[in-house]
Amino acid sequence: IANRIDPAPRAAVAAYAAGFCLFDAEVQDTSELLSKIRNKYVKEAAECAKQVAFLEAPRPVLDPALRTSQKFDYEDTFGLLSSTRRVLELPLGASLSGLHRKPLEGDPPMCPALLASFARCRKVPPTWGLLATRRKDHIKQFRRAPEYVAWINAYLAFVRAVIRPLVPDPRGIVVQCPPTLRCQFADAVRPTGRRHRDDDYEGHQGEEINFWVPLTHAWGNNSLHVESSPAAGDFRPLELDVGEFYRFHGGQCEHYTNANDTGSTRVSLDFRVIPRSLWLDLFGQRIGEYPCELID
Repeated sequence: IANRIDPAPRAAVAAYAAGFCLFDAEVQDTSELLSKIRNKYVKEAAECAKQVAFLEAPRPVLDPALRTSQKFDYEDTFGLLSSTRRVLELPLGASLSGLHRKPLEGDPPMCPALLASFARCRKVPPTWGLLATRRKDHIKQFRRAPEYVAWINAYLAFVRAVIRPLVPDPRGIVVQCPPTLRCQFADAVRPTGRRHRDDDYEGHQGEEINFWVPLTHAWGNNSLHVESSPAAGDFRPLELDVGEFYRFHGGQCEHYTNANDTGSTRVSLDFRVIPRSLWLDLFGQRIGEYPCELID
C-alpha cells in the first residue's frame, strides 16, 4: 500500500517476500479463496520486481546541452496564440495584455486558469466564486469544450514541430499535456507562486527539460525570474516577445514571479519534456502532478 502512495519498489519487494514467508509458515488453509488472495499479491510483487529491475538497469544519461538555458524563436503556424485567445474568450481586437480589464459580468470564464486569476485578484460575482470552489468540475467541463480541443491540437502541433527537434531521442519524447496556462494580471498584488525548483515537489525526475512560452510581451515583474544555472543565484526576469520561448533546467534552477507592477497582463504556457528513453513511468503517465503524452 505504501508503495502505491509513494513508490519505493525495493522496499515493497522485501516486504512482499517477508509477508509470503509468514503466510506460508502460518496459514495451513489451502482453500480456493486464500489461494486467490495469495496469487493476487504474487502478481503485485512481480510488478514491483519489474520496477526494481528497470531502476537498476543501466540507463543513458541526459546530455546537459539539451537543457542549458537558452532563448529560441518560432513562427506560429499552429494557431497557438489564436486558440489561446479563444479559450480565454477574448473579444476580437482586444489585447491579451489587457485581459485584467475584462468585465466581471455574465457567465463565469470557460477557462479555469482565467477564473482562478480573477478570483485571486478581485471580488468576483457569486456564480463565479461558486464555480471557483468547484475546480475539478470546472476543469472537466472545460476539457469537453471544442475550444479546448482546438487549443490542445495547436499545442501538440507546436510541440511536434518546434520542441521535438530540440530533444533528439530516437524513441521520442514525453511531454506534459495540457500545458500549464498562466495569467498574471497587471494588477495582481501577489506573485503567482513561491520561489522553488521543480525537484522540490514529489513525482518529478531528474531528466526533465522545462519550456516557458509567453503569449504576450514579457519583461520585468510580469515575467518569470530564473537563475542561469543551478545554484548560480543570478536571478533575472526573462525578456521575451510573442514568437519566442525559453528553455531551462527547472528541476534544479530556482525560479519565481513577483507581483506584477508593469501595467500589462502576462499570459504564458509552461510545460516539461523528458526524452522517452529516460522516462520512469512510476506515477501513472505523469510528470510530477501533470498528465503527459507520448510523442514519437
